[in-house]
Amino acid sequence: MAKVWNIQIRIFHWVFAVLIGYALVSSGITEYFGLRLLHTDPLLASHIAAGTAVFALTIFRIYWGFKGSRYSRFSALILEPYELARYIKAVFKKERLFYTGHNPAASWFGVATIGLSLIIFISGLAVYGIDEDRGLLGFLHTDYHMYSGALKLVHGFNAMLLLIAIVIHVSGVALETARHGPDTAKSMLTGSKQAALNEELRVSSSRTKAGLLSIILVLAPFIAAITVYASINAYEPDETAIPEVYKEECASCHMAYTPNMLPARSWRAMMANLEDHFGEDATIEGAEKAEIEDYLTAGAAEKSLQEFSIKFSASIRSDKAPLSATEIGYWKRKHDLIKPEVYKRESIKSKANCAACHKWAERGSYEDNDIRIPRY
Repeated sequence: MAKVWNIQIRIFHWVFAVLIGYALVSSGITEYFGLRLLHTDPLLASHIAAGTAVFALTIFRIYWGFKGSRYSRFSALILEPYELARYIKAVFKKERLFYTGHNPAASWFGVATIGLSLIIFISGLAVYGIDEDRGLLGFLHTDYHMYSGALKLVHGFNAMLLLIAIVIHVSGVALETARHGPDTAKSMLTGSKQAALNEELRVSSSRTKAGLLSIILVLAPFIAAITVYASINAYEPDETAIPEVYKEECASCHMAYTPNMLPARSWRAMMANLEDHFGEDATIEGAEKAEIEDYLTAGAAEKSLQEFSIKFSASIRSDKAPLSATEIGYWKRKHDLIKPEVYKRESIKSKANCAACHKWAERGSYEDNDIRIPRY
């Protein structure tokens, strides 16, 4: 047996696996298979934090590919197509080829994982900036909404490719273990593996250097994740100027619904029939009515760059003018996992009480990470 994998590559392997697993689950990737297992919107901050940690690990792996121990380096990967074909052929023939480091399939998996991780991180960062107006690419929010859908497709497609690659990799390890024993799987725990030529290999770095690198490798991604998570949760949208007449006439009876919740035609229809305002007479006359209507239509959903406003507008037929957000298709899809009894809780009472679950509802912000569903 030879000492092939040093402590750094083993730590990388398992921490990377855990973080990738969480990132995939928290993204709601099961929905691509028709399964909605959990409400992922409130997990946005932790999803982005996990993605950031994966990126930090990927950068380490690229560095380690040039500066790491012998069989961790890119130069040790077997990437020749004919070697991959030879390896696959041997698998089907139930023959065993010995490789001290990565076999051809594992070599291609490693390169694919690094490439896909970088694409997923960059596309996710761009989507976060465009949709949420936050993060390093938040400046894209104002002018690049038309690219959000394409970037989400890139993000999701590459995440799916990564998931497929992981399934193939794990299946390959399981097959190798079933056919030839636990040597391959155990090597990522112990670092020791049967060498192709029974060569004795030693890790070149000193124990002190190895220890320091290991500490950095463990801490760096989690520090990055915690920093990102904290910054997302510390976000507070700017207060919008609400006319005093709107506060007095409307917000005195219910939460101050912001104009970007509904399209202008909905606000006009609502203001035209205030004598029957959801079963109540909310009649307002003259200049006050005109001022409120101007306020609502000027900031209506079709004029807003908020993600939910754009998606609300896109899901409403042009010949329809819903008077409540709860009538809109996009609202229904986003809330379909919430059980009816949740809306009956004392702290919520109604589907119309948006502020009960959306931290910044009265500032016109309904971002995923700001969702807090009361337990009572």
